[in-house]
Amino acid sequence: MITLGIFAVYCIGSSVLDSYIDLPKCMMIMMFFEIFFSTAMSFWAIRNRFEYKYKSVIVFTLLVAFLGPMISIWLISLASNSMQAEAKVLGMLGIKILFYIFVYIHILRKGKKVFVKEYWLYALAYNLPLIPHYLSQQVLTQADRIMINDICGKSDAAIYGVAYQLAMAAFMFTYAIHNSLGPWTFEKIKKKEYTSINNIAILIELLIGIMCFGFSLVAPELIYILGGEVYIEAVWVVPPIAMSVLFQTIYTFFSYVEFYFEKTKFVMIASIICAISNLFLNAVFIPLYGFAAAGYTTLFCYVLYAWVHYQFMKKIIIKENIDTVYSGKKYGS
Repeated sequence: MITLGIFAVYCIGSSVLDSYIDLPKCMMIMMFFEIFFSTAMSFWAIRNRFEYKYKSVIVFTLLVAFLGPMISIWLISLASNSMQAEAKVLGMLGIKILFYIFVYIHILRKGKKVFVKEYWLYALAYNLPLIPHYLSQQVLTQADRIMINDICGKSDAAIYGVAYQLAMAAFMFTYAIHNSLGPWTFEKIKKKEYTSINNIAILIELLIGIMCFGFSLVAPELIYILGGEVYIEAVWVVPPIAMSVLFQTIYTFFSYVEFYFEKTKFVMIASIICAISNLFLNAVFIPLYGFAAAGYTTLFCYVLYAWVHYQFMKKIIIKENIDTVYSGKKYGS
């Protein structure tokens, strides 16, 4: 409904909006189709992860990942030079939409009902506070490059972008871990097996810390291979951004407790605090020290993020009369 509503607004004002968005109308329409049907895929994948049915999700993901580029290459070979970008997008999104439609129909047939008042009210109460949370996360991930572009210029923004993408490659590893760790943690909280949660989290933190440190060590070589000497200044940004991934992992651990006990307002508050802090620190330090300062303001904000979530988590476990879930002393060491 949300997607259809926004699409209706776009259709009404497309003549004005297209001039600002600067994308062909066909791409905008494909984007809306992909967003509409990908929601079903997300629900289906999350449900399967919670039920530990990973094989179907992996097969589905690999098929889309393999067929998308193959069909894109085929369409690009057929398209004229002026239409190659559209052909590439059509190939990638076309396969996704085709697969996602089947999942969409499967969910509708299995669910039978579109509107269940109890579910809708619960979902809205749980998720509305998360909208500012996700918007704030976009600020944390995108504001650096936008502000560097405005303050320092496009070349510095490009250098920072290469460093950021390289450092955030480590995040793909942590993202895969959290996809399975989240359901497992919720199950352990339900069974009140808190010690096992803390022990696994400490081990994961140690492994990710070593990985981030390793990324920092080989950053000069990786940047030279990826971009050459032109981007070599990016080496100063990789270490703080890489270590930010570690603190992203830590705050995610604490947020599991907030999500389980449905305290999504705490998640929202923490995200807004850190997004505002990031904007303020960037505005102060990028003009003084250049684009590299954005890496260190990002690291500081994720450290702050983890600390704020830890304080909220402590508040929850005191209220729920839980001894502990994550040991602050162990994380501090």
